[in-house]
Amino acid sequence: MKLLKTGEIRGAVERCEPERIAVAYVGLDWEKFIDKEKVKEVVVSPTEGSNPKGIQSLVDCLSWENVHFLDNLHCKFYIGEQSAVLGSPNLSRNGIAETGLEEAAVEITDLREIENLSSYFSEIKQSAMEKYPAEEMKKQALSDLYNIWRERERSRGAEEIEEDGEELLDFAVLSETDFYIAWYGDSDNVEYSGDIENYESLIDDEMHLAAGDKIRKGKWVLCWKINENNQPNMQVKPHWLFIDELFENAAYLKDEKYDYTTVAVMRSDKEPVKPPFELTPNVIRAFKELISSDKYLSTFVGGEGVFYIKDTFPVFKQFMADWKKMVS
Repeated sequence: MKLLKTGEIRGAVERCEPERIAVAYVGLDWEKFIDKEKVKEVVVSPTEGSNPKGIQSLVDCLSWENVHFLDNLHCKFYIGEQSAVLGSPNLSRNGIAETGLEEAAVEITDLREIENLSSYFSEIKQSAMEKYPAEEMKKQALSDLYNIWRERERSRGAEEIEEDGEELLDFAVLSETDFYIAWYGDSDNVEYSGDIENYESLIDDEMHLAAGDKIRKGKWVLCWKINENNQPNMQVKPHWLFIDELFENAAYLKDEKYDYTTVAVMRSDKEPVKPPFELTPNVIRAFKELISSDKYLSTFVGGEGVFYIKDTFPVFKQFMADWKKMVS
């Protein structure tokens, strides 16, 4: 057994050529520190310390079957055939790089101890499979983690800004609430009340939603404008709105009933972050064609009654699949 300090850990992990890994957190740059062709299984915590794009990259490499989630996981170890590394470093630049955080670990070459560590990995994996027995549960957890990271980035800025936005075809659909799709109309006569009055100077964009809708902060909304005949306005491009704040009973009309009293606000004093994907001309054309089709129009408009975003959740994944097919 050999003690490893910062600056020595990366070499030991590379020598280990880990096949099984259990770490609390995964960074976006995990591929720089291990041979992804050797890794067979990973157990990781899908909580705030893990970069959701890093986990998504792991899944793309290993498949959902071989990436396991355990919320309260805190141990970190890397198991290869001839050696293992056990200690404090997560699978990230901060944990493994020579210029990362101050970490400590041990390199194990005793085959009996490696076997013991392998048995412990199996125990952790079993706990993870009991916690998240279905792929859809893991996808929802990862979608929720994206939500946490987006809110954090809006508050203090993204740690790593990408020059170009993601393309629709590269967007991984994880759950039926990855983002919301909602129409808006002209609302010149709407007035405001309650807490939103204190935020009017900070409103960058807003969206009026039905009272009681199943929506939450930290989500993107793809907003598209509707005409009086309940068809997409072909002259107005859809756009993204990030929900920084939600205000209930905040909008009303003086002389008539107004159903969309909840106001979603994107604040002007928050840091910019990348939306789910870019709305290129081809993507917009396909969206308008698809949303106005007989297959989807009634769901995404709401028929004759009140429109609720929650009613679109059951068809969201199929809509995204059809949208991608039209763009490809």
